[in-house]
Amino acid sequence: MLKESCYAASDSWYLALVAIGSVAFSSTVKAQPFAVPFQGTIEANCTAGSTTPGTLTALGTGTGFNTNTPGEITLTCNGSANYSIDNVVLVSTANPPGIAEPSTGVTKSATVYNSTNGSQADWNGTPQQQGTVDAGQNNLEVQMTVTWPQALPAATYNYEVRFTVANP
Repeated sequence: MLKESCYAASDSWYLALVAIGSVAFSSTVKAQPFAVPFQGTIEANCTAGSTTPGTLTALGTGTGFNTNTPGEITLTCNGSANYSIDNVVLVSTANPPGIAEPSTGVTKSATVYNSTNGSQADWNGTPQQQGTVDAGQNNLEVQMTVTWPQALPAATYNYEVRFTVANP
């Protein structure tokens, strides 16, 4: 009987040690939330819809052109943005081809008017004023004038008003 009680006492001692060890050395993990942030930006972007070329009328002196009928372009934008005129460019001539502008003395100006929101960009060799486009459809009217220091040779002249739309 003594032998049984020794085992019983040692079994209790062993169980007590295991229980204490489990409590003292417990490595339970608590759930902790973590987050990894992300950020992205969608820049304002515009796509060109229909474009209607403008027409030019020769100045009475034969030294240049003025807008007869404004050109038009429709821009559809996903947000508000600014636009500014970059340049008025002689793209080509026909009948005869290859006529170049004089290197000095040419004056040019342009206006791009947004009939949707009433804003306007002006240019006279350098940008004078920016216009704005809004999210959605914007109808732009484009006008230009060019004057050479002397009469232009007889030909058909093809000009472009170039402008850029950029985020504000």
